[in-house]
Amino acid sequence: MKKSTKKILDEIELKRIKIKPKAYFKLLKTLTLGVSILLVIFTVVLFNIMFYLPTRMMRIVGESSPKEYLALFPWPLILAGGVTIGTLVFIYRKYEGGYKKRLLVTIGVVFLGLLFFGAALAKSNVNDL
Repeated sequence: MKKSTKKILDEIELKRIKIKPKAYFKLLKTLTLGVSILLVIFTVVLFNIMFYLPTRMMRIVGESSPKEYLALFPWPLILAGGVTIGTLVFIYRKYEGGYKKRLLVTIGVVFLGLLFFGAALAKSNVNDL
C-alpha cells in the first residue's frame, strides 16, 4: 500500500474520518437527478414562453416587423433562462463528471438543446390548447 493510503486507513480506524453510508451517495445522486430534471422542464417551458408570447402578441396587434417582435420580447425571461442554464451546467460539471469536458462545449450543448426544445414546443400546437 502507498503511504498515503495507509495513513487514511489509520485515520479511519482512529475514527477521525467517518465513512458516509452508501445510502447518502444514492440520495445525493437521486436529488441531483431530480433537481436537474425539474430545471430542464422549467427551462424548456421558459424558452417556450419566450418564443410564444411575442408571436401571440403580434397576431393580436397585427404587425409582424422585427422591430415589433423585439419590442414585445419578454427580456427578463432571458435572465431567468441564463440562471437555470448556469445552474444545470454547474450541477453537471460538479456532480456528473462534466469537469472532464470543455466548459464552452458543455454550455453550448445544454443551451442549444434547451433552446431547440423550447422553440419546438412554441411552434407546436401545445400552447393553443
